[in-house]
Amino acid sequence: MARYHGGADRRRRARSLRNLVAALLLSGGAAAAADRPAAVPPPWEVWRDLAALAVIPTGDRVVMRSSHCPDGCALDRHSADDSRFLRSDGQEGVLFEAEGPGVITRIWMTQGDDGVSGPLDPEVWIRIVVDGEVAVQLPLPDFFGGEVPPFAPPLVEHRLMSSGGNISLVPIAYRESCVVSLLGAEEAKLWFQITAHELATGEGVAPFTGEEDLEGWQALLGGEPAADPWAGGPFPTSAGSIELGRGTRAVVAAFSRADVINGLLLRLPRDRWDGVELRLLFDGAVRVSMPVADFFGVGGGDSEPVRSLLFGATDDDDLYAYFPMPFFESAVVELARGRTGARGKVPVEFAVRRVGRAPHPDSGLFGAASSAAESTTPGRPHRVLAASGRGKWVGLFAELGSRSGGSRDYLEGDEQVLVDGGPEPLLRGTGVEDFFGGGFYFQIDRPGPVPFRHPLHGMTEDRVEAGGTATTAMYRLMLGDAPIWSTAVEIDLECGPVNQTPIRARTVAYYYSAASAPEPTRDTTAPREP
Repeated sequence: MARYHGGADRRRRARSLRNLVAALLLSGGAAAAADRPAAVPPPWEVWRDLAALAVIPTGDRVVMRSSHCPDGCALDRHSADDSRFLRSDGQEGVLFEAEGPGVITRIWMTQGDDGVSGPLDPEVWIRIVVDGEVAVQLPLPDFFGGEVPPFAPPLVEHRLMSSGGNISLVPIAYRESCVVSLLGAEEAKLWFQITAHELATGEGVAPFTGEEDLEGWQALLGGEPAADPWAGGPFPTSAGSIELGRGTRAVVAAFSRADVINGLLLRLPRDRWDGVELRLLFDGAVRVSMPVADFFGVGGGDSEPVRSLLFGATDDDDLYAYFPMPFFESAVVELARGRTGARGKVPVEFAVRRVGRAPHPDSGLFGAASSAAESTTPGRPHRVLAASGRGKWVGLFAELGSRSGGSRDYLEGDEQVLVDGGPEPLLRGTGVEDFFGGGFYFQIDRPGPVPFRHPLHGMTEDRVEAGGTATTAMYRLMLGDAPIWSTAVEIDLECGPVNQTPIRARTVAYYYSAASAPEPTRDTTAPREP
């Protein structure tokens, strides 16, 4: 984007700014609620109110049962002589078993050989027993194929849609117990992940029948790419434009009454995304401080940016973030440039939108943590996030690469989520590409990764650098399956198959951590022009 000069340029700039503001104002729906928090839906039903994503449940926990190999082997699969079944009963192999109330929020599987994803075996069936009754019994291709309600797009994806991964995001609730099994899979080379949100109480939980109303969930995930996911407008919006010189910092919005920011749009030249820093302060604490390229999920080089439900860039290179960002006392949005870099001022247009009501008292403050390494240390994982107090992890952008040569062994590492100082991770995966919804290095039937972009997960870029090294950029949002913690969390990515491969890593973790809610105060500070 060039700098503006003259009357015609000023008029063009005014039109583009109006368009930017209109993108935030035209979200449709009924008027926003009055100055009070709305009732909180169940933790997996965030489609009923996106602001509920910031709420940190008390007494719940999120767990994952996967085909991770516990004895250090690299295959992480079930096979005849290398079982990942909890137990077998004839032709039935149990993958997941739970007692007490909860809901399965995500099921991922892949199957294949020769290094690429292949079709699921129609002779292998999945059986899900809810509160002692068989609720689902289908061949695996039918379960993920998208033609058997309620397992239909966009709530399910097969391997051709998700670059090797088969995924179900249909919530399967249970009040007393749940068992997930495979039938006829004794010799199948299958990898799997099953994520469940365990509830502190079963009050109000209706066991899964397949007749649930999931229209809101389907609508949220089935919208246009980069479309505004918030209903309930029009919302209060502040907008303006600035020119950032080297070594300058500008406050583009400041608020001092409890509220929730639910839209942040920036427009600036693409070649300056690395050189402008975004700072977000909530209740006086710096919760985000990083280049806009990192925060909005832009890979290096000429990578395609993320285009997810809650953050990314549009076709017109407008950067957007639709995370709910609560605050109880104050919020400040700042942009800054360092003293080095290209000369000249950077033109920036911005719009900041709020819900117009106080957040729920159990909401956490939004944050984003970046971590980068030019070469990780063998034997040590890449640390994605470490936090204390109560919190939940809702998203990750990652750009990983090899140190030498074109091997993509950096995708072999597992994510590990250690909660509340426990001896073992509550969530441990089966490979980086599996975490991001793909399979077999994102390869489908043939060698070579296939990029894809969906609302909650994707692989935006796989490239070979000038020196012959490989780089892959990926993202994932966790709405109904967000890991939560009560006292502390440590989130790591293994580096290579057994954590011994030096890799290049750049990650941004999006999360919420608890904050006390003070008494409401009057809004005495209007958004100010920098």
